[in-house]
Amino acid sequence: ATYGWIHKENHDGNTAAMAGTLPALLDNVALVVVTLIGVIYLLVMHDLGNAQLIEFGIILLVLILVAAGIVVVLRFPETAIRLVVWLAGRWSALRHKPFTPEPTIAVVKQFVATWHSLRKGNWERPMVGAIANLAFDMLTVYFLFMAAGHYVSIGILIAGYGLPFILGK
Repeated sequence: ATYGWIHKENHDGNTAAMAGTLPALLDNVALVVVTLIGVIYLLVMHDLGNAQLIEFGIILLVLILVAAGIVVVLRFPETAIRLVVWLAGRWSALRHKPFTPEPTIAVVKQFVATWHSLRKGNWERPMVGAIANLAFDMLTVYFLFMAAGHYVSIGILIAGYGLPFILGK
C-alpha cells in the first residue's frame, strides 16, 4: 500500500520501494539481532533443551539462507534474476498458472536499485527508529513484570521477547 501511494504521488519507484519495505525490513533485522542475543544467552546459561536447540537451529538456518539469498541478489543481480525467474516459473508450473518473467525481473531490479540508494546512508535514521521501537517494547514488558512483582534479568528479557516474535514470523 505504501509503495503504491508514494509511487502514485512522485512517480519514483525507487523511493516508493524504499518507503514500502524499509521500515519492516529494519524492524525484522533488529528483531533477529535481539533473538540471536537471546539464543546465545540461553546457550551460555544452559537453559535450552535439545528440542529447543534443534528448533532454534532450524529457524537460524532459515534466516541465514534468506540473508545469503539477499547477498547473492545484491552481489550478482543477473545470476539472481535468472535464478528467481527459474524458481518463479517452476512455482507457476506447479500451480498450473501462466508465468511471465517481466514483473519478476522488474521486482529484482527494483530491489537492487533500492539497495544501492540505501548504501549512501539513508537507512541509519530508520534503523535507530527500529531499535528504539524494539527497546521501548522490551521496557514495557520489563515494567509489566516489575509491576507484577517479578524480577526479570536482562538476558531472560531479551530471550523472552525475541524468541516468540521470531517464531511468530
